[in-house]
Amino acid sequence: MKTSITSPTPMRKPLVGDEQLDEWEPLLTAWWTHFGDEPVTVDELRVALSLDTPENSPAIPTSLLRPRRKGPGALKRSLGRRLAALVGWTIGSFVVCDGGEDSHVHVRLWQLRQVQPETRQGAIE
Repeated sequence: MKTSITSPTPMRKPLVGDEQLDEWEPLLTAWWTHFGDEPVTVDELRVALSLDTPENSPAIPTSLLRPRRKGPGALKRSLGRRLAALVGWTIGSFVVCDGGEDSHVHVRLWQLRQVQPETRQGAIE
């Protein structure tokens, strides 16, 4: 049984021009296309997005290329650590959130939330 946290995660904006965060946008877009705002495990992401195989996976961040070469276990651990570090950050139109825990298998769940673009003050409509 999957449980999710209902309290909203505060949203943080990355520094302008932070290329490392920008690298995550294609992966987050593929994640959203596959799962929407459904909480998922790292392994579900790895399998659904074909992160193990370069020819089938979305562009993954360079920080995950080395773990991918080491195998699925290393990739899952690295992806989980990086998602934990990204919780609350706004990347493109998404925020990575802690989705609670899958109580059946006792693993962390991750969730995406889509952010509405900010309206500029003083804009003429």
